[in-house]
Amino acid sequence: MKKVDATIELRDLYALRRGKSLKENQKYLKLLFNDHFLIFLMIAFGGAVLVYRSVMNQDLTIGSTGWTYWQLALFVWLSLGLLFGNLQTYFKKADAVFLSAGDGLLVHGYLKQAKVFSFVLSVFWQAIFFIVSLPIIANTDMDWVSAFLLFLLVLFLKVAMIEGQVASLISAKLAEQPKLLARVNWTIALITLWCFIYLNVWVEAIALFFSFLFAFLRVYQTRYMKKRGTISFYNAIALAEKEEGKRYGFFSLFAQVPGRQSSSKRRAYLDVIVNCLGKQSAYQQLIWKKLFRSQSGLNLVVRQVLVFYVLLLAVDSTSAWLFAALTALLIYLMGKQLLPFYEKVEAVLWTDLLFADKEKKQSDFRRVLTSINGFVTVLLSIALLPLQGVQAAAIVLVAGLVTTVVLDRFYFKQNLK
Repeated sequence: MKKVDATIELRDLYALRRGKSLKENQKYLKLLFNDHFLIFLMIAFGGAVLVYRSVMNQDLTIGSTGWTYWQLALFVWLSLGLLFGNLQTYFKKADAVFLSAGDGLLVHGYLKQAKVFSFVLSVFWQAIFFIVSLPIIANTDMDWVSAFLLFLLVLFLKVAMIEGQVASLISAKLAEQPKLLARVNWTIALITLWCFIYLNVWVEAIALFFSFLFAFLRVYQTRYMKKRGTISFYNAIALAEKEEGKRYGFFSLFAQVPGRQSSSKRRAYLDVIVNCLGKQSAYQQLIWKKLFRSQSGLNLVVRQVLVFYVLLLAVDSTSAWLFAALTALLIYLMGKQLLPFYEKVEAVLWTDLLFADKEKKQSDFRRVLTSINGFVTVLLSIALLPLQGVQAAAIVLVAGLVTTVVLDRFYFKQNLK
């Protein structure tokens, strides 16, 4: 290959990295939206509809404030949406060495492309969150004109936040305290959003104008800084790695993402449980510690349990079969998600050297899975007891324990190899 063929134009660098990232996203999305996850989404959607129908005709006024829980839910949901659609730069650690002499092209070319793409991406995310919030808006006193103005306000706030991220990369003074700038942007955004949702016509107009002014000043600020600004590679690389971590974190919410090395983190609050494992075998202790410290181990289980607990709260207390079906499905999905963890442990060379008996290892792993399923079943039944009654709690307990035994005898035993 000739030298000229192995080089790329700096102005095309962002487009190449963006295309590579989008292809990778498509690949992981195919893995994420598998049959089990689609079933989970359908159940979650049905539970959300049940919860919405049960509260839509109730008086949800917060004390004597004149505000409602619908307004609070709208504020929280749209605030959550502002977390999505941040500046996507795709900087790499090596850029600090190989691109250090290209400040002019990076500031006026690379970052400009990054800002445009990030804004398009943020519009996509904010539109999704806004569409999902329409049933909530319908239960407030907000008309459709105000709802459209609310969407514009969110876009203005997001533009200001993206411009603030750009400013933290090209200003030497702001680069020293990037977290302070982010906190200021978030404080202004949340106050402005809440003032608009307060549903006073004059407050709406003032909040909308202020959001536009906020975005305009941020755009003007970054344009002024670009004239003599240089890239702060430390902040740029840190931001890119943070956004990449969020992206892969999203993919690993309900699925094990292959090709990505999972990180471990010691959770000090679980040390009490770890210290109580002395009576179990050494292999069981190893499994428990890896599950507790893995970022993709029990995290998946905790998220599923929380979602299914909300679904069980929304079910009619007289629907015995639905309680049993949801509990059985939860136990099955938990086991399905944790089964690949056995292969991860076995992939470590020292595991085979320290634990040679394969049947004993599989038996110990099944006991760990059974313990997790049994604990979740008992915890769910206790949590449902004061809210759904004794019958519902008993059904969940029996269905969960029966499903745990059936999975251990047939499913786990057949799929552990």
